[in-house]
Amino acid sequence: MATDEEKDEYFLNNYARIKYLMVLKKYDYKYDEDGDRVTDSTGNYVLESISDEEAAARKDLATLYYNNIKDGSKTMDEYLEEKYSDIAKTFPNGYYVVQNIYYSTLFTTTIITAAFDIEPGEVTMTENEDAYFIIERLELEEKAYEGADKSQFSNLSEYAVGEKFTAKFGEIIDAAYENENITGEYSVLTVD
Repeated sequence: MATDEEKDEYFLNNYARIKYLMVLKKYDYKYDEDGDRVTDSTGNYVLESISDEEAAARKDLATLYYNNIKDGSKTMDEYLEEKYSDIAKTFPNGYYVVQNIYYSTLFTTTIITAAFDIEPGEVTMTENEDAYFIIERLELEEKAYEGADKSQFSNLSEYAVGEKFTAKFGEIIDAAYENENITGEYSVLTVD
């Protein structure tokens, strides 16, 4: 079990708080008559194909968003409220992403890598094969894992313990190897 100090240290050294906009390259969300995104029976958002002309204009759109946020003519929060008000209300403080991409299930490697390539207060734009991402990194909120955003930290204690284990036994594990001169003398029995 991780101590409060170990959890806090892991949080400060391995998390970033971000807000981001996503501009899909080949699809768009399907909206209902109220302007809300449509979900399927499993809760996933329904996507619709867009025309080749629309797809070609998506990079320019993403670049416009990026430049407006970067120069301050529009904020990330304004765009989020316009485009994704449901997400803006659910995660008003943004998302907390963990640096170890093996732990992240919600975010693509593209977002995580870009988030840790910038400092709090900076904005960047990146892309993968599906979308352009405009990412703003924010300052961490003190002990966010205990407050309103604690649902994003369900595995924090486990991660901190893993870090402690790796720090203690990492060198030993890395130094372990199979001595084939010895293991080659013994056969492995199989059980049917």
